[in-house]
Amino acid sequence: MLLSFSLRNFTSYKDLEYIDFRPSSVKKIAEDSYQTITNPNDEQKKEYVYRTNAIFGANASGKSNLIFGLRVLLGIIENSATWMEDKKIPAYFPYKLSSESEHAATFFEIEFVDVSDIKFCYSIEYNQNKIINETLDFYPNGVKANIFKRTENSDWKTIKFGKHYIGGTKQLPFFKNQSYLSVAGRSAGAPQIVRDIYEFLTKRIVCLSTHDPISYLKISESYNALPALREIASLFIPNIGINADALIVKEIENSDPNSESTYDLYIQRKTEEGKVVEFHHHDESDGTKHLIELLPLISAAFLRRCILVIDELDSSLHCELAILLIKIFNDPKLNKSGSQLIFTSHNLQLMDKDIFNKEQIWFADKVGKRTKIYSLADFDSSMIKNDSPFRKWYMHGKFGALPEINYSNISELIENIHEIFLKFQTEDDNRDSE
Repeated sequence: MLLSFSLRNFTSYKDLEYIDFRPSSVKKIAEDSYQTITNPNDEQKKEYVYRTNAIFGANASGKSNLIFGLRVLLGIIENSATWMEDKKIPAYFPYKLSSESEHAATFFEIEFVDVSDIKFCYSIEYNQNKIINETLDFYPNGVKANIFKRTENSDWKTIKFGKHYIGGTKQLPFFKNQSYLSVAGRSAGAPQIVRDIYEFLTKRIVCLSTHDPISYLKISESYNALPALREIASLFIPNIGINADALIVKEIENSDPNSESTYDLYIQRKTEEGKVVEFHHHDESDGTKHLIELLPLISAAFLRRCILVIDELDSSLHCELAILLIKIFNDPKLNKSGSQLIFTSHNLQLMDKDIFNKEQIWFADKVGKRTKIYSLADFDSSMIKNDSPFRKWYMHGKFGALPEINYSNISELIENIHEIFLKFQTEDDNRDSE
């Protein structure tokens, strides 16, 4: 489960921003909204984390950049071991609207609980050319302990290791632009705990945008469960209003044996005469396409603990289907593995006290040109209760994060469109006459 995520100097985020997916207290909230995680080495040490979290905001507010930041972090962990020496770091996207930050370091930190129910914290700081700081800590008994720490001048001989870095090679060579976790996580000689964390972060967290290819079905392939997932998804379809009989997943043939497997999705329908006809998912409506691409991922999440982070969950989906997905993740009888759903949305129907409490609702908002992140819980608790009409108050501007629309200026612009076109047409006519 993802506990928190922090970032600084990344795209529209200049300052350090922090989003936390844990309840401040579990005394007054519904038990089906959060997961209880007990430390296996000390049953008194527990973590509580929400099963679902929503992030709202206007267009260009920076909510998608938050998801992009997590994707970039995971990409550094998964891929930087392959980056060539002295090459610029391709994951460097600083805040460019300030001379103070345009060449400064980017910072990411992620707190999470892995499949062993142990809490970990990983952070990395880097600029265009090199990793400046990198740290991996964990809490084996509820108390913080270091696994490794790397500073700006560390190399494979001087990187610092905690006493829990046991059972493998320490001095693995790495370049200054490579994450040590990426290098060690790929090494068969590294300690098992490091390889396990690498595997968890690169395989158990799926960040999905509406424009991602179906190659994200790799999550199902890694669990050797593709046939089962296909059947499960097919059972979903007739119960959610899609006119189809089955979902078919076909691997795309690729001449390169080393390349990542990709898949195509097909919908099967029977003709009036009973003949089976296949339709490529691209031929379906946007809502159907989005949904059938999500179904195998959702099914996989209920087989093993996964974290699904989805940008624009409700894109092209009927509101009731989006609510259904949230309810499924919130139901402990169904979500037995303890999977988590985090998403962005424009759909204010989801901002409902019957779906979320105030700590599960977050906002991305532009303050000046910078994105700020805050939750409903940051407002005065004497005014904002868990049973308050969130959506109504949001629409009235009580929480900010609304698009700033100047109707007067827009109407004036539209009124003057004819004059603007006429002006340019006159200028063109004058040039032609010359």
